Amino acid sequence: MRKPCFVGLVLAAAFWTLPAVADEPAKIAERIAFSGTHAQAIELSAGQTVEISAGIAAPSRLPANGRVAVEWSGPAADSGFRKILHALDPDVYLIYRAPQAGNTR
Repeated sequence: MRKPCFVGLVLAAAFWTLPAVADEPAKIAERIAFSGTHAQAIELSAGQTVEISAGIAAPSRLPANGRVAVEWSGPAADSGFRKILHALDPDVYLIYRAPQAGNTR
């Protein structure tokens, strides 16, 4: 049976709130160094749109077959995604529109 391997790594993550008008978008951009799990939550209004970008800063530092799961879960049961990042596909980018108001993580 395979045992999970936890790796200390740096995950670069960014969230940009896209405004309805041409104002400057609010930004949350950070580099996160962690081992194990990390979670962050933001509050979105119904119909609010955000850009989500996450990636492994140094994918060559992952161990052989190293994987990192990136998940986004919205307030509705079917409003999230999950992607596995690895050395050959180390990032994800998407635009998300909140189906309803609530806490997303």
